Amino acid sequence: MKLANTIALIAILVLSGCASLIIGKPDGRHKESGSAVIDDTVIKRDVNIALSKEPAISSTDILVTSSEGVVTLKGKVKTMQLKNRATAIALGVVGVRAVNNQLLTK
Repeated sequence: MKLANTIALIAILVLSGCASLIIGKPDGRHKESGSAVIDDTVIKRDVNIALSKEPAISSTDILVTSSEGVVTLKGKVKTMQLKNRATAIALGVVGVRAVNNQLLTK
C-alpha cells in the first residue's frame, strides 16, 4: 500500500510540472536501531545494490549520492515509470529519509 501511495504521489507531482522531486518518508527517519545514524557511504552502497537488483533499470546509468540520509539520483532511465520505480527502490533502503530524483528519461 505504501508503494502504491508513493507512486501515486510521484505521478501527481510529475504531472503538475515538477522537474526534480524530493520525496521523503512520512516519519523523516534517518536513525535506525537505537541512536545509531546510518552512514551516507553505507546508504549510497545499499541504494546502488538495490537498484542493481531491478532488471529493468540499468544501475550503471544512475549516479547515487547521499547526504544526511537524503539520496540524490542523477542520470537517465528509459521511462517515467522506471524513474518512479528508482525513487521507490531508494526509499526502501534503510537509512534513506528522502529522495531527490533528478533522473531524466531517454
